[in-house]
Amino acid sequence: MADRDCSSLKQSNMSWALESALAESVNHGSFADVELSLFSRRLAPGKVGHPRPVYANSVVLKRTSPYFHGLLEGGFVEGDVNAGLPSFPISTDEYGYESDSDLEDDGIDENDVENEHEMAQRSRDSSPSPQLEDGNRKGKEIARSHSIPAREASRRSLRRIMIKDSAFNTWQWVVVYMYTGQVVFAPLKSQGLDDRASQRAQYRSNFPYHPLPCSPKSMYRLADILGLDALKTRAFADFKAKLSKANIYTELFTKFSSRNDAVLRAGINFFEDYCMNTGALPQLQRQLEIIAVGDSTHGVPVVISLFKACLGRKKRSLPATAVSTWEYGSEENVAPIDGSLDGISSSARALKGTGKSG
Repeated sequence: MADRDCSSLKQSNMSWALESALAESVNHGSFADVELSLFSRRLAPGKVGHPRPVYANSVVLKRTSPYFHGLLEGGFVEGDVNAGLPSFPISTDEYGYESDSDLEDDGIDENDVENEHEMAQRSRDSSPSPQLEDGNRKGKEIARSHSIPAREASRRSLRRIMIKDSAFNTWQWVVVYMYTGQVVFAPLKSQGLDDRASQRAQYRSNFPYHPLPCSPKSMYRLADILGLDALKTRAFADFKAKLSKANIYTELFTKFSSRNDAVLRAGINFFEDYCMNTGALPQLQRQLEIIAVGDSTHGVPVVISLFKACLGRKKRSLPATAVSTWEYGSEENVAPIDGSLDGISSSARALKGTGKSG
């Protein structure tokens, strides 16, 4: 009941902030007063680049998330929108982008990016109204003395904030969510890149002015940072709904899973419910081999969790006397359950032999 009341209060605050910002925009002519500058693309050499703007209202940002209180209360620390951006690209290792599915790989959707940049540039650089005839010059001069050029007026209060640890596409939907309570998630990359691209393209065709659907994993991470619990819950539910026998091994051994306990637990639970049999061994052995050569050391906690799951299943399946014997160090009369541990154990011994346990 308390959680529901808290959620209702947050929604009320969000609505109040949005209404206030809209009402204020009637007076000064501009709703957005913040430009969040975000990276949108993962470049070939392991860099990120292609900064793109997401425009938002500071009142809504501060009212919706405590993340923005310190960032915005004291002014706009990153300066005016006319200030130059830092040099790009930026290393992905420096900002933790390695698992961000909302960064496009270089060469994807390039036309969309360029077209949107060109449209924005044309809008910023648009000329004022056509020149008046000489007979109206006096009125034109009077108007000029009492007005501010359109571009200057629109930019005067707009400030840029660089966001360096999450992607452009994710932030588009965060701002949309703050305004409307709506968010649309894309398929996981592990569900198939072709299917993901096809569904996003279809969405773009149906809703040309909406952001492309975002990754539930990227949104889960960002919502956690921003303290948007309801959005985090929705992203987590979407992620779990997209787990399958075909992609569970890929998802289990991602850095995203290894760094988020709830996500890893969801993957382990799915594995226990649907994949605890000998059919799992080939893919698990492949993952162990990758870890053994040092290419995926973040997978070690996942292996430990899988061992615990297998041992827990084995213990529950044994009669009480066998469990007692097994717990005290004798496994002579204990048979593997469905062969679940044999293949994994042999791969684990190979892993230990390499000395690369992570």
